Amino acid sequence: MVLWSHATARSWTVVETLKATVNGPKRTNLSRPEVQHLLTLAGRHEIDVVAVEQVSQLSRIQSSAFDIFEKLTAAHASIWIERHELETLLDKVKLNPSAHCVFSDQAHEAKRETLEHSERVGSGVAFACSKRPDR
Repeated sequence: MVLWSHATARSWTVVETLKATVNGPKRTNLSRPEVQHLLTLAGRHEIDVVAVEQVSQLSRIQSSAFDIFEKLTAAHASIWIERHELETLLDKVKLNPSAHCVFSDQAHEAKRETLEHSERVGSGVAFACSKRPDR
């Protein structure tokens, strides 16, 4: 809802709303159908801004996040990061250095959160298994 309100306030026309999906560690983010569709829209110049609340909505894998960032930038599509109220491109062509730093930091944070979550889940499973009476 926050993104919708922001788009309306800026007089942006919402072309499509894409939902992020959890795809697990074995599938790259670039192969996700919604990411492919997003890149196709940008490549056709049907969109010029991708609005996300945080970078992790694009990808929790740093390299994939930067691949998406670079592909959108090459298509002159900016990424609006709501959490920091920053856009990656200025005047649709010039890279916003502040936004690039925030994007990098947010991509790193998403990866750290994923690793921490995996460790917590892994330790919980190991702990639960060690408490089983037949073990």
